[in-house]
Amino acid sequence: MNLKRESAASTRPQEGLGVEFEAFFRGFFPKLVSFLVTVGAESQLAKDVAQETMIALHAEWADVQHHKAWAYSVAQRKLSKEKQRTRNRERIAPAVDRSETTAPGIFEQKMESIELLESINRLPVQQRNVLILKYVLDLSAGEVADHMGLSPATVRSHLRHAKTSLAEMLDLRRSEQ
Repeated sequence: MNLKRESAASTRPQEGLGVEFEAFFRGFFPKLVSFLVTVGAESQLAKDVAQETMIALHAEWADVQHHKAWAYSVAQRKLSKEKQRTRNRERIAPAVDRSETTAPGIFEQKMESIELLESINRLPVQQRNVLILKYVLDLSAGEVADHMGLSPATVRSHLRHAKTSLAEMLDLRRSEQ
């Protein structure tokens, strides 16, 4: 799918792009960081990748038609490359450190978040991607469909199956504890 506009679209006046991009950045940057964390990036890495993505988007702003989908695609590629570099440098898995928890319940909240992320990662790829695009990046079903090359009905079906599977996985984990 081509996420860029045709050349006629790049004739928009440049002075209006700064305000438009700034509004987009303020609303979308936290969602992009959340998406990256959801797919496994550590917080600082997610912020760095999101910032690099937004810089690239700013440079291409007038030529990009679907800003959210473009940013998602670029961020996902940048994160994949960074993760590959990290895997090549070191093979150390991160661990949850109980000593860093200062308020009661923080550790339990972290564990619930980890359980949710683990469950999301166990979903089939299509369901996982649809779920993340819809709920983390706040794309509409139509935008998700365009981005993934699916029909909106298929997107809704994937969402329904993903939510059902997540509920079952999380209920099963809680009943085992």
